[in-house]
Formats: sequence, structure tokens, C-alpha cells
Amino acid sequence: MNSYTITPGDGRSAQELIKSTQCDVGSYAQSFLGSVDFPLTSTEKKEDVQIVLVQFSSDPSTTEVLEEFKKQGLLQPRAEDTLLFAEKYPEEQGNNPIVFLHEPWMTPGGGKSVFILRQYGSVRYLHMALAEPQNKWYAHHRFAGVKKS
Repeated sequence: MNSYTITPGDGRSAQELIKSTQCDVGSYAQSFLGSVDFPLTSTEKKEDVQIVLVQFSSDPSTTEVLEEFKKQGLLQPRAEDTLLFAEKYPEEQGNNPIVFLHEPWMTPGGGKSVFILRQYGSVRYLHMALAEPQNKWYAHHRFAGVKKS
């Protein structure tokens, strides 16, 4: 199981974190990142977080991914973890898309959305995707879980 270390709570703003990712940011992602709903870890809680990428052999639903997280003793990531991961491990999103099933953001259209990192050619993207419980993801997607400390 590969794990990747990130450190939330370094005091940067959401806009500073976005710049650091060097990703093209989709309009819904930009709306979420600029809203009061986007949480940032306080600098008093600065501690390493271990991200584990989980992949399936078939197309899993959001519910199935979260059940697998429980089996493996993983927690859901925070939205902020997506930006820190994209900044520190830019090559990973070029391998296969990475879904961060954080607490979903309610889009203006009423859907529950989460961040997804992907790459087309040489351009890296930070977008949002619907994450309803029955939503099916593709088997080539990887899902970021947080290893309990």
C-alpha cells in the first residue's frame, strides 16, 4: 500500500494553495475554493497526514468506496488535502484520476460534489465530480483515503 505524506495547517490561504498546485481549476472547484464553505486546517493543528490511494478492479459506487475505506481503517480526506497532494505529488494525477471523497460541497445546482485530480496531455486539472452514494466511478480512478494515526 503506497502512502503519501502531506502537512495541512501551514497558514496559506485557499488561493495560495490553488496557485501552488499549478492545476487548471474548473469553475465549480473555483467557486468552492472561494467560498466560506471551504475549510482550512488551523496552524495550531499542523501535523502530517498519510494519504493512501485505493483502486478497484471494477467500477465502484461512492458507497462501495467508503465501505472499503472502513475495511482498510481509512478515513475520508479533507478538501484541503486535495490541494496539498496536488502540490507535492504532481506526477500522481498523470497516472490515473484521483478522487478525494471529502465532505461533499453542495454545488449551485444542488449536487454533492468532491474534488478530482486528473491530467490530459501535459495539463493538470482540479475539477469537481458528483459523489452521490449510488454514483459509479470508473475502475481506473483511484481514491484518496487517510491512514488513521
